[in-house]
Amino acid sequence: AYADSIREAVLFLSGRGNQVQKLLQQRMATYAKTENFEEAARERDRLTALAKVLGQQNAVAKGLADTDVVAFVRKGGRVAVQMFTYRKGAHIGNSQYFPQNLDHEDDAEALRLFLALHYTDRKAPRSILVNLEPADAETLREALHCKMTIPTRGEKQQVMKQAILNATSALARKAAEQDSQKQTLADLADLLGLTQPIRRIECFDISNIQGRQPVASLVVAGEEGMLKSDYRKFAIRSKQTPDDYTMMREALTRRYGRLKKEQSPLPDVIMVDGGQGHLNVLIDVFKELDIEGPALTAIAKGPERDKGLEKIYLAGQVEPLPIPHNTPLIFLLQRIRDEAHRVAIGYHRQLRSKKLVRSILDEIPNIGPKRKKALLLHFGSPAAVKAATVDDLCKVEGINRAMAEHIHNYLNA
Repeated sequence: AYADSIREAVLFLSGRGNQVQKLLQQRMATYAKTENFEEAARERDRLTALAKVLGQQNAVAKGLADTDVVAFVRKGGRVAVQMFTYRKGAHIGNSQYFPQNLDHEDDAEALRLFLALHYTDRKAPRSILVNLEPADAETLREALHCKMTIPTRGEKQQVMKQAILNATSALARKAAEQDSQKQTLADLADLLGLTQPIRRIECFDISNIQGRQPVASLVVAGEEGMLKSDYRKFAIRSKQTPDDYTMMREALTRRYGRLKKEQSPLPDVIMVDGGQGHLNVLIDVFKELDIEGPALTAIAKGPERDKGLEKIYLAGQVEPLPIPHNTPLIFLLQRIRDEAHRVAIGYHRQLRSKKLVRSILDEIPNIGPKRKKALLLHFGSPAAVKAATVDDLCKVEGINRAMAEHIHNYLNA
């Protein structure tokens, strides 16, 4: 049933909502025939909701069978691009982009660069509507094999006006968020006693279970919020016992030893998740690497891990710094620390899952990645594969009886 739902979602998002309608109608009829009226009513309700959505899509998407609507807006040195996506006459999604480093490009060249990069790894639709002519438009049309026009009347023009409005609103919202972020970073600079603005914060966290599969995360925050493209993950090599300090030391040494070797810029603030002990590790690493400059800090959870009561420790200060509660500053610090925790836990689970898969299935001779993937998709876990009978294994795509017997005998020897 879950797999059916996924297939229907894919069909709907691919613009084949009418096909999903037919499937729901068939299922409703089957339930009604077997007098399973509760399930039949559920399918009826889904049909009603789907019909409403499809009706709205058809009303909006008339004449936009296979089209991307692209609105480019620049204000105050910032750029926003709003994209509406239509496939098979259905409006299947909106996307907003905020391209950077376009200060030296005019709008036409900036739009050309955006379109060229956007469609580098995805197929362009038959039609692209734009609100201004990109530079070298004819070459771009030939490269993307599409029709590219500026709508001047009718429904297409109305859709473009809405896209421009969305881009303008997104730009204003983004500007407000960045201004607020700058002010909060200024408040943090004051708290830390810094004379220069804070443009980059790097925060570390450790995740492990009793020392197993230890990992560290590095997340980055700046004037534009969380800079996810700059995140880093570290699989800890030096310790397989519960020792957060040693694990943190390795991650910090690898990160800043490399930056020093490459003579790369350092962040303005470095934060470790933990208390005074973790901060001492950070201080020691910077002494060993003979690096100066960044403000070295640690963020400790509040009593009983209560959010809003976090403490911030700064190198050179014995007592935690006074942070006003329920302010944008404490919320920013919480968000950075929580993001570091989220990334570390996610990476730890990923490595743990990989090890679990390797420990059972990778040891079976003559079972390649494709068959292993098919087994996991069919049974859901390595343990379930081991518990499966030969007949069960034969039901997996690409597994004949001889291979099924080979797998079963190996796992149950």
